[in-house]
Amino acid sequence: MDTDQNTTSRKKIWHLYESLIYIGLFVLIFALYTLTFPFRDADDFAIVQTVSSILMGVAVGGSIVLIVIKAIRKKLTAGFVAMCILVTAIAIRILFMLLVPLVFGSHDAGGNIYYIEHFTGSRFELPDSNWSQYYHPPLFHMFTGMTATAFQLFFPEANAWQLAGTSFIVNCFASVMMLIIIFKLFKTLGLKGKAFVFAFLMPAFSFTFVLMSVFMNNEALAIMFTVACVFFIVRWYKNPGFGNIIFAALCLGLGMMTKTSAVFVAVFAAIVFLTMLIRKMKEKDAMILFQFLVFVLIAVPIGMWFQVRNLILFDQPFGYVLRIPEGIDQWLGDLTVSERYLTFPIANLFEFPFLIHNRDINPLYGNVCMNTIRTFSFGEIGVFWHMEIPQFVAAAILTINLLVLAIAIVFTFIALICAIKKRNVIILAIFVFSLALLGSYLYFSYDYPFVCTANYRYIMFLTVAFGAFIGYSIQTIAGRKKKIKDLIIETEETI
Repeated sequence: MDTDQNTTSRKKIWHLYESLIYIGLFVLIFALYTLTFPFRDADDFAIVQTVSSILMGVAVGGSIVLIVIKAIRKKLTAGFVAMCILVTAIAIRILFMLLVPLVFGSHDAGGNIYYIEHFTGSRFELPDSNWSQYYHPPLFHMFTGMTATAFQLFFPEANAWQLAGTSFIVNCFASVMMLIIIFKLFKTLGLKGKAFVFAFLMPAFSFTFVLMSVFMNNEALAIMFTVACVFFIVRWYKNPGFGNIIFAALCLGLGMMTKTSAVFVAVFAAIVFLTMLIRKMKEKDAMILFQFLVFVLIAVPIGMWFQVRNLILFDQPFGYVLRIPEGIDQWLGDLTVSERYLTFPIANLFEFPFLIHNRDINPLYGNVCMNTIRTFSFGEIGVFWHMEIPQFVAAAILTINLLVLAIAIVFTFIALICAIKKRNVIILAIFVFSLALLGSYLYFSYDYPFVCTANYRYIMFLTVAFGAFIGYSIQTIAGRKKKIKDLIIETEETI
């Protein structure tokens, strides 16, 4: 009894320390952004960029040196490598936020700036229309508005654009927290050793995940809540108590309060819940129904209140997306399904490695498959940002990413086969969720035929799924090899 109490007490203390660490991370990100802000619109910003780049190199190089030293001393463990990857990836996200100008985060900048203004200072009010980005749920803009208000204490003369730039702080924190949650998710999935390391590499160093730290929109926060929801549902599946299901419900609700499309994680939840329901009904345990009721009573009001509000006030239907005018550079409605989905012009991809909203420059700019790979590799550098990347460097990055995607897809099918044989509900649920997400992405790009809808940032959870599939496949295969080896040894000893 005393041992159980001591264990519970230690867990509570650790959770307290953990919360303080997360608060400390936010304060650190806020402080670094605030300290470097005076240089952002000045010629001296090049100094901040140079220092940040050097520190990024030091973080990567330092981790490699530590790993090599441990390996030489024959003291290297997978756990140490995993921690090096985590710390390095966090450093990269924070330093990347510091070295880029505000223009980097300019997705839908105008509407988001006005939206953030609604929650800055003493104003803090919902918009009185669903104009521009106002149709989106408000949580990200609320968080950014509160951050901007704190930022104003140090820079009272900051203009609306600069205040909206504090979204870098919110999204960098969300990106870092998502990385920590993925780390914990893979641990909860039971991934160990090399399997964990290879699983974690993809979300840790995927450029699109690093890129989220400088978005000026709600994408990073929504994906963070999606991953957190998956994490708590996996924990609940292994330990079906009220604590985990309440946190899962909060994450789903808050994710939908950030971006409506976060509702897709309900596909994953439904599969896991249905499996657990069948199991508990066989055990004649009806208490599980009460847990589901609690989940619904928490997630639905938090996730749906804004949609219901806009339906009543503005007749805005559920799932509404702002329509932009047809006939602009982004318009793809005049292209055939074959041109957009059924052709794979790899040569064109290497000729035009960046996303471009202009068919006069790239006549095949409307191909969804190629644009997905472009945005997986470089985000929207070609559209919004002014960066000069040599063609041979871009080609090398594309080649690496194509190879990574090919390997990830192969491991996805290996994981699927292994999960079916072993009846691994969680891996199967992640696969079905990923398939639903991909199907929705393809349909959305078809129904809304613009270049902007063929963007990997809408399906970034796939990176997490790929990592899980890679780790699960490696661990399962390694386990089978060990069984075969043990069987051979046992047979030889018998003979």
